[in-house]
Amino acid sequence: MKTTSFPLSYFKSTLTPTRMFEGRHQLNWFTLLIILVFLNGLLSIPTTLNYATGDRVSIQGFYPDTFDLIDQEVVDSLAASPQTEEGFTFSKQEKWENENGVVVIGDSEAETISAESYLLFKENEFSLKGENVPQSNTPYTMDFKVSEGMSAAELIEELNRQWFIANRVFIVGAFSFMITAMLFIMMTLMVFGSAVFLYLTKKSSVTSIGSYKESVTVILNALGLPTFAVTIIGLLYFDISLMITLQMFGLALMLVFIYYKTQFLDEDERVQVQE
Repeated sequence: MKTTSFPLSYFKSTLTPTRMFEGRHQLNWFTLLIILVFLNGLLSIPTTLNYATGDRVSIQGFYPDTFDLIDQEVVDSLAASPQTEEGFTFSKQEKWENENGVVVIGDSEAETISAESYLLFKENEFSLKGENVPQSNTPYTMDFKVSEGMSAAELIEELNRQWFIANRVFIVGAFSFMITAMLFIMMTLMVFGSAVFLYLTKKSSVTSIGSYKESVTVILNALGLPTFAVTIIGLLYFDISLMITLQMFGLALMLVFIYYKTQFLDEDERVQVQE
């Protein structure tokens, strides 16, 4: 095979099962690490775009007790309050309190509330506080509207949207980092774990694989096309579990194709075996 400089050598080695196997000598450990990071970056693109283009995220997992405080009476009271593009205009303060926490409609300072969980609806923002969770202040957007007939579930959904808009940069960064790190760990385990089993064929006389590095290279070569395909699928329909499953299935399928085309033998050795 004609030698090509990196990174073109890698892309050429991902095009056919034969090249995936025969290109196992062209990369060193440093370039293998670069490829691992590159493939992980590809898989992370749908994740980042999904959160960056979304308009809401569930925060009930962060403030479960707080959102349990919202009932229909709270919604109806908010809907009856005069509202403009800047927020609410409250003529009086209303307060609901139970063993789970406090809901206040009307200007109120958090320092005056002793409950661990509370939800404060102020004129221009709402404040959330959960047990062992710091307070979060979220300004209303111009399109925020609590209308008559709105249910408690619909208000919670709208508060989710408001909170996401105010914290979009943090949420996109945090979720993208966590999922990217998780994907990198899983992909690293998959690559180096699969390479171990491939390397064990070295003990057999019917294989041309001579080192663990060659095994890792074959795995990364075989992972190229499935990762590109999964990235495209993730851009069309984002489901991280489905993406991981399809990538693993694609790798297994590529290894079957490689064995079918090469029997893990170089061309001259395949000829000798056939003779």
